[in-house]
Amino acid sequence: MMGIAIIFPFFLFCFVLFIEAKNSTDGNTQISRRESVVYPDYIIELDLDNPRHYISSPGFPYKNYPSNTQIIYKVKLKLNDEVKQLSNRILLTFEMFALQGSPFCTNDGLEIADGNGQVRVYCGVQVGKTILSDSSSIQIRFFSDDAIESRGYSILLEMYNTGCSKRIKLGGSILSGSFYSPNHPARYYADDLCVWKIEVPPGKRIRVTFSETFDIRSYEPLCVQDYLAVSLTGDFKSHVKRYCHGKRPVAIISSGNFLLFMFRTDCCFEGKGFSAFYEMVDEGIL
Repeated sequence: MMGIAIIFPFFLFCFVLFIEAKNSTDGNTQISRRESVVYPDYIIELDLDNPRHYISSPGFPYKNYPSNTQIIYKVKLKLNDEVKQLSNRILLTFEMFALQGSPFCTNDGLEIADGNGQVRVYCGVQVGKTILSDSSSIQIRFFSDDAIESRGYSILLEMYNTGCSKRIKLGGSILSGSFYSPNHPARYYADDLCVWKIEVPPGKRIRVTFSETFDIRSYEPLCVQDYLAVSLTGDFKSHVKRYCHGKRPVAIISSGNFLLFMFRTDCCFEGKGFSAFYEMVDEGIL
């Protein structure tokens, strides 16, 4: 009985120490673990008066970005002219970029979602990198976990236009003309985007014919890589058809008094492009 009386207080003492140590550890964990912070969405509009905008991580450049943080930037172009709206894109320049690196950027990262649904994620060191959007709107999401904090980012957003787009009005003394891919008959450029909108008076139509050289590189039938998109109505929301490879359209005739063309190229394998002749014709003779 004497042995039991001595051993029992000893186990009770150890149990009390264990409980206090656990409470102390849990308390320290709760203090050190930072609650997640979600910032309100940033809405950024770029236009002719404000063609550039900087975004940066919280605390940059004086402090590391915080842990457990999420920030969303919604960036879009706002241009009153339809041709300019279609032909301008968003260029991102990583002037400073240092996030915690991890496989597939699952810890900290910057996620960029294009208007066409493409999503890319970046982490690690990416100083000097440039990214060109495929559309006039993007969404950028910065996220960090509860582990390593790093320097952060400073990114320049600006409008980008290759300068090959044009609005064409026929009537009066101007009854015809031509347009062609940049640098034709030599090879066109990578990452290009050209838009041509042709207009004639009501009651008239537009006829477009192409030269025999029609070399738009795309190695699949859906024309996802390089292509010439055409709308017979002058509105891609109501009608659009793509041409690529050596599939040359014989002749194109508008369904009304507008025609809309978009020539888009990707990063690689440039071809010789195309040359097209347009003319105004009477509606009754088609």
